[in-house]
Amino acid sequence: MAKGSKNWGKSAQFRRPDGEARQRPLITTFGPGALVDLVSDAVVIAGLEFWHFPEKMRSIDEPRLRDDLVERFRKLGRKLDPQRPFREPPIGDSREAHPGCGVDALEFPRWFVCQNERCRALVRSEHLERRKDKYWHSCDSGDANECVPVRFVAACKNGHLDEFPWVRWVHENVPTCAAPRLRLLDGATGDFSEVRIHCVCGVQRPLISAVVDAANPNCDGRRPWLGSEGNEECGEKVRLLTRTGSNAYYAQVESALSIPGGRHRLRETVQDHWDVL
Repeated sequence: MAKGSKNWGKSAQFRRPDGEARQRPLITTFGPGALVDLVSDAVVIAGLEFWHFPEKMRSIDEPRLRDDLVERFRKLGRKLDPQRPFREPPIGDSREAHPGCGVDALEFPRWFVCQNERCRALVRSEHLERRKDKYWHSCDSGDANECVPVRFVAACKNGHLDEFPWVRWVHENVPTCAAPRLRLLDGATGDFSEVRIHCVCGVQRPLISAVVDAANPNCDGRRPWLGSEGNEECGEKVRLLTRTGSNAYYAQVESALSIPGGRHRLRETVQDHWDVL
């Protein structure tokens, strides 16, 4: 697995996966691009290219849904295999995990907040110590304190997702800091309007100002769940998004009426009497 990725239902070292989910949520609530909280981390579910299916995977036959999607895929310049268009999500085995089945997930966001109330450092994960499946920050006091993922990310109207540009955003109206060190202060009540970002250089900015899209940086067109090839051009402004909010992910759902058992015989019977019907 790539550095910074999580393991959703599979394991390269034959250990328990980092997280588990039922099959149904994997095609709705926790589909590709969805932001998910694990016990100590936050991840984004990878695209279908990073789903690992067993050799004997089950294909689902839904001709009416297939025929509708084949034409729509063709208009988008994509080809849908008419013989095996649909599959069930992979079924992982947490007791006997193996790398041939499961779903990859990328660690996201990679900005973490120190839980020491006197510190509250906002730091990227590569600058933290990882032990016991948690990130730890060495505060100025010399103590190591646990960190949790920051609860804000950046998104745009075109569906792109990225880390919020904390350093660039807080220094927008001042000369760039040579050695930025950020802190996220929640205020006395923890209300969103009281959250402020401070830098060691003395500059600070209220987070509520990031709600105005026009004042935010341009979107870089990133789609991390698709890997590096998912990046594309974008002219929108990024907007601040709470990663656990209900508006953070919407699944695209297509449905068709399914008639189980004897479908072909029923179709033939209807066809024979079509003129009368």
